[in-house]
Amino acid sequence: MQQSATLFVAISDGDNAPLWQALSKGGEPFEVRGLHAVEGGVLLQLAGTLACAGTLEDERDAHPMLAEAVPLVASHRLLLSACELSLGKLLTLCDWLRSRATLVDIGLVRSLLDEQRPAAIQLLLHEPQCGADDLQQLAELLEADLNLITMVPQLAQPGLLLMDMDSTAIQIECIDEIAKLAGVGEQVAAVTELAMQGRLDFSESLRARVATLKDHPVTILEQVAAAIPITQGLPQLIAALHQRGWQVGIVSGGFTFFTERLKPLLGLDFTHANTLGIEGGRLSGIVIGEIVDASIKARTLREWADSLGLDMRQTVAAGDGANDLKMLAAAGLGVAFHAKPVVRAQAAAAINSGGIEAIYYLLADTRDLL
Repeated sequence: MQQSATLFVAISDGDNAPLWQALSKGGEPFEVRGLHAVEGGVLLQLAGTLACAGTLEDERDAHPMLAEAVPLVASHRLLLSACELSLGKLLTLCDWLRSRATLVDIGLVRSLLDEQRPAAIQLLLHEPQCGADDLQQLAELLEADLNLITMVPQLAQPGLLLMDMDSTAIQIECIDEIAKLAGVGEQVAAVTELAMQGRLDFSESLRARVATLKDHPVTILEQVAAAIPITQGLPQLIAALHQRGWQVGIVSGGFTFFTERLKPLLGLDFTHANTLGIEGGRLSGIVIGEIVDASIKARTLREWADSLGLDMRQTVAAGDGANDLKMLAAAGLGVAFHAKPVVRAQAAAAINSGGIEAIYYLLADTRDLL
């Protein structure tokens, strides 16, 4: 019995007729298992025998055969996300992988924002041999996000996503916006930036920033809360994870005044943040109770996972600042989202362009493929 083969073939626009001729040269044609359009052409998934696979060899220059899938257990996902997913990017990626990994499968991940288009290309690999610097250089060449991660967490099993709030779930730093209304915007923003880079102790810097807000009316919090810009793709991300049996929460070095408003608005399952002191309708300039710093964020992730009966491998954490590093390290998958360089360098995955819904694409399984 001849061994069955799965091949992935790239076809440039206008090249279709010669390809079909190539496929029919042998005594037994390939079966077309999938055909997916991307910018510049289509990606074909073919099934046949290894002997029949040889009929395509003469056509490889005109119709590049990306790879032959090997029936092995995938150990890693390689995800290519870009504003424009093109055949050229896929060809470059597969050529780069030839000497570095064994391909198990290729799929186009359906966008959460537009189900008719792909948002990412997912390659399942067996025991890849490539370093972080190599991946970074290729990502820059492709002008795309490129993430190599293990096969856990699994969307098919219950899980937990825990996010930072400021500059992750929302597009602002709330304390900076409050400070602007209080007339100390530049002073507070400079301290915030240093803290997010990890150059200042977070707890001390937060106390110093909050102290500048003393005696200002609580109405400035209401003004900020009324105009919070939600990060693109977050509602779709939460809805998609809930459909797969996951829970989603926010743990923030920011303030409960805002997390408690976001919880019902976004349908969050958990929130935890700092409490601002308020006396007589004015800010007291202090933070009440334990400050949510990097260690508390990591502890909160573990506690919520434990309360759900989850293995830590079924957790994802996302954030942008140094205050998130311990949480990202504790999670099954830590994701740097539009993050500071110190965070991108240490996180298992990074989203540098596009919306936060890309976290879902990192986890996508066969139910999410076009």
